[in-house]
Amino acid sequence: MIKRKLIIFALALIIYPCSIWSQTKHFDTTKYSIADLQEDFIFWKNKLEKKAPLLYLYNTKARTNKYFDSLYRLIDQPMTRVEFYRILAPANSFLKDQHTSIFPSTKMFNGVSEFNNLIPVDIEYIENTPVISTNYSSCDLLSIGTEVFSINGISCRVIIETLLAVNNRDGYSMTLPTEIVNEDFWFYYHLMYDTSESYEFEIKSADGIIETCTVPGMTMSEMDDQIPSDDYRDPGIYLDLIDSLSTGILTISDYSSSTFRENQGKSFKRLIAEHFEVIHEKELEVLIIDVRGNGGGHPNHVKHTLKHLLDHPFELITELRQVSNATKEAFESRTKKRWYPTLGIGTFKAGKDNFKGKIYVLMNGESASATAELVSVLNRYNRAEFIGTMTGGNPVVLSGSLTKGYWELPNTKLKAFIPNKCQILGSISSNNGLGLIPDHKVELKIEDMGTDKDLVLDYVIGLIKTNTYNIK
Repeated sequence: MIKRKLIIFALALIIYPCSIWSQTKHFDTTKYSIADLQEDFIFWKNKLEKKAPLLYLYNTKARTNKYFDSLYRLIDQPMTRVEFYRILAPANSFLKDQHTSIFPSTKMFNGVSEFNNLIPVDIEYIENTPVISTNYSSCDLLSIGTEVFSINGISCRVIIETLLAVNNRDGYSMTLPTEIVNEDFWFYYHLMYDTSESYEFEIKSADGIIETCTVPGMTMSEMDDQIPSDDYRDPGIYLDLIDSLSTGILTISDYSSSTFRENQGKSFKRLIAEHFEVIHEKELEVLIIDVRGNGGGHPNHVKHTLKHLLDHPFELITELRQVSNATKEAFESRTKKRWYPTLGIGTFKAGKDNFKGKIYVLMNGESASATAELVSVLNRYNRAEFIGTMTGGNPVVLSGSLTKGYWELPNTKLKAFIPNKCQILGSISSNNGLGLIPDHKVELKIEDMGTDKDLVLDYVIGLIKTNTYNIK
């Protein structure tokens, strides 16, 4: 575990190398004029209208225009960067496209972890309940699994709803924003609610009594010092063996092109080929593919994964489209087909020595973007059983960028990712706005918090043991 490591999912581009000033006390208080803010808003809105292929997929054009008009009317006074961000950020949930997102400026993003008075707990939204997942303070009442009713007088459920609303998602699935908030509650809390010298928590104790506990804020280093070292592995692709079950666990934690050379010194294509050589040498009968937390990357890596898993020609992306007439509303009229075979369009041959055994895929709300493409194809060809929770990525239609997709608003320097293409897997008519639903739903319960159990992996190993026993 790495304490408070941000998992912004729209693009890795949002996470910059640290250029942080020391001991930041608060966000920049510079006020931008109404004219400057309006200019930024119009710049952002125009880019969306001209480039974003899925702009009207989940909302009509009239409803979208009405929503943007309502945001524009809120620009009625000079504002700081963070005040402006708080107006625009709920558009991430309104637009319902993971890759259409507005972010803090670089300075805002990098500065939050250096605030002097950070909230000294981690909070997760488990079973529709805000609960303590880690306590760094000296207050024993804030134990793991404790339900939180309010923070500094604000309902914790209202806080959670606010944080969910500023995080992007694909369609109607709430698994991705929930995972992001659970991972980085502290970051989004401070974006939306600033900091305080102390934090008053209203909680329900283990015996059902409503109590309050007030604790001072802490620095990031003070909290990091309480985290024991563990066996954390850099993002990459790894193979672990369970010899007694003739089973391999192939963990693919990322599909970004730079990850593998930076962390493992080899290309993805070479790494996955080497792992499958071991799988064949060991004559494994079962393969568990773990893509929990894999926020995506390049479709070519998905293609090379599938070549080792399918024994027949297969399609990955069936169609790629870009905006051709920005004035139109209907998807088919607004966009046109484009041909980019390097992005996974076309029919591909399976590998020569592909895996023939049973496949289980472990997934969750952080399985998004290109990872949603992987599970979509495996599901289309009935090649795997899926375990965990619904993917955050849409398995039918998702957007991305062919060229520049990342923009900086001219005055406030807020960041916007504005996709300029979308890919369809199968048929757009089958899109229901949800992620892929697992065959076996396994999710964390409050009672399991703090146990270090991997419930999803334990479940699939139980399935494998049961199936092996039944076969014998």
